[in-house]
Amino acid sequence: MNKKIVLFISLFLVSVSMLQAQIAMGNWRTHFAYNNINQVTQSPNKVFAVSDGSLFSIDKRDGNIEFYSKLSGLNGNSISKIEYDDVNETLVIVYSNGNIDFFSADGVKNLPDYYNKQMNADKGVNNIQFHNNKIYLSCNFGIVTVNTLKHEIQDTYYIGANASEVKVLNTTIQGNQIFATTATDIYTASLTDPFLISYEHWTKLTGLPGSGSYQSLIAFGENLILMRGGKMYKKGTDNIWSNLDVSATYTNLILSGDYLQALTATT
Repeated sequence: MNKKIVLFISLFLVSVSMLQAQIAMGNWRTHFAYNNINQVTQSPNKVFAVSDGSLFSIDKRDGNIEFYSKLSGLNGNSISKIEYDDVNETLVIVYSNGNIDFFSADGVKNLPDYYNKQMNADKGVNNIQFHNNKIYLSCNFGIVTVNTLKHEIQDTYYIGANASEVKVLNTTIQGNQIFATTATDIYTASLTDPFLISYEHWTKLTGLPGSGSYQSLIAFGENLILMRGGKMYKKGTDNIWSNLDVSATYTNLILSGDYLQALTATT
C-alpha cells in the first residue's frame, strides 16, 4: 500500500448517548468522562482512545465500545500516553506517575520500575517509539528505553550538554539513525553505537528549515517530516528540505500504520 499523508482536523467523536448504556442492578461500573479525546492508537481490530486520562476502545468490526479501568486489570487511573505495538500485539499504557502497563490478549503485565525509581525529574512521557523489541520513551529529562520482551527498563539517555536534562518531545528512527526532538534542538545518533548512554555520542542537526520551536520529527517511509512553528517540512532521499504544508497551523503529528495524521487546533 502506498503511504499517504492524511490531514485530520479532529480524531473522532463519540456520542455521549452511546456511553450511557444501562447496567443491571447490583453490578458495578466505573464512571469517567469520555467526551474529551486527546489520544488515539489502533490495533488491527480496535481503536483505543484516552479521554481525560481514561481508556476505552471501539471495535472496528461491530462498533462495540469497551471501557478499561482497575476493575478490568489496569494498574492506574490517570493515563498520560498510549501506543499500540504491532509486532508484539500489545497496547503500552503509561500513567502520569510513571507506572507502565502492557495490555494484550494474555492480560495486563505491569512494569512498576519507572514509577518506583527515586528521582527529582518529572516522570512525564511525551512519546512512545517502538523498534526491534525496544521502546523509546521520550521523557521530560531525556530518553528511557524498555525491553518489550522482558518488560524491564534498560537504559536512560541524558542527551543534553554535559549529560544535562532536556525535555524530549518525541523520538523517531530511520535506518540506523535515531532522532530526538526538543523544543530548541534535534539530536541524532547511530543506533549501532554501543555508547548511546553518553551525551557525547549525540549530535545536533543543523540547517533545518522554518522558524520557531520544534514540535515533532517523524520518519515516514524514506522521508523525514518536520513540524516546526506549526508548519510542516519534508526531507526526501535527495537530502533537501522542502515545504510540505505551510498554509495551515498544525499542533501534532501522529503516525498510524501507512498514514501520517496532521492535526490542527481548529475545527
